[in-house]
Amino acid sequence: MMVPDRRVIIKVKLASVGYGEYEPLSYKFNELYKLSEEQLSPQRHYDFGLRNILSVLRTAGMVKRDEVPGTPEDFLLARSLKDMNMSKFVSEDKSLFTELIEDIFTTVQAFKAKVYPAVQKEINREYAE
Repeated sequence: MMVPDRRVIIKVKLASVGYGEYEPLSYKFNELYKLSEEQLSPQRHYDFGLRNILSVLRTAGMVKRDEVPGTPEDFLLARSLKDMNMSKFVSEDKSLFTELIEDIFTTVQAFKAKVYPAVQKEINREYAE
């Protein structure tokens, strides 16, 4: 049985969604998922396969297009990876995944949550009622 080379798929998809640093970022992405599969607790709902990879990469492309020009690509990809995966993890795996991202994406200092003004406005409006 032939196993697809996830790193090559990641590299090609990163390039196709507009990332210029696709080569080093593909290694980081692949390594993060490899380590996640090895170190996070075994949960049936965790998915580090191609379907999840492609979903994260589509989102990373949208993030890159919507972000302020000049924002470092490693930050954008790391934030996409964190945003797309954290909600799936059980509480004991969240800190480990965050540490893995910080270890692999060493130039990313701090993750600030993306602010969505329209969403926040609606949340505030709902709570005010």
